Amino acid sequence: MKAALAGRYDDIRRLLMGGETPNVADRDGNTSLHYLVRGFHKLLDRAAPSPGLLSGDRSVGSSEEFEERIAGFNACLNLLLSYGAMATPNERGDTAAEMASARLAQYTKDPYNAAAGTHKQWTQFVNSMSAATSEYTR
Repeated sequence: MKAALAGRYDDIRRLLMGGETPNVADRDGNTSLHYLVRGFHKLLDRAAPSPGLLSGDRSVGSSEEFEERIAGFNACLNLLLSYGAMATPNERGDTAAEMASARLAQYTKDPYNAAAGTHKQWTQFVNSMSAATSEYTR
C-alpha cells in the first residue's frame, strides 16, 4: 500500500508478481486503489501553487517531473487493475473512484480552474478509475 501511495510502479509490480493481491484492505477498509488515489491527490496538492500544472497549460508553466509523476500514477492504476483491483468501499463507504471524482469536481467548482481546464492525465486517471470500476455497486 505504501508503494501505491507513492506511485512507485516497479515496487507495485514486484509485489503483485510476488503474489500480493491488490485487494487487501487495511483496518479502515482502504485498498491499494484508495492509497493510489491519496498519493495522486498529494501530487496535485504539491502542484497547486504552480500555475499551469493542473490545467496542463504549458504556456503558463510546466514541470517535467510533474508530467512524469502524473503519467506514473496512471501506469500504476492500469497495473493494479490488470491484477484484478476492485473498487470496494472503505469503512467510510468511499470507493477509490468516488474519491478521485470528488477531487476533480472540487477543483472544477472554482471558475478560474473551470476556465483553465484540467490536465489531460488527471482527467484520464479519473475516467480510467471510474470506467474500470463502474461494475461495482454497493
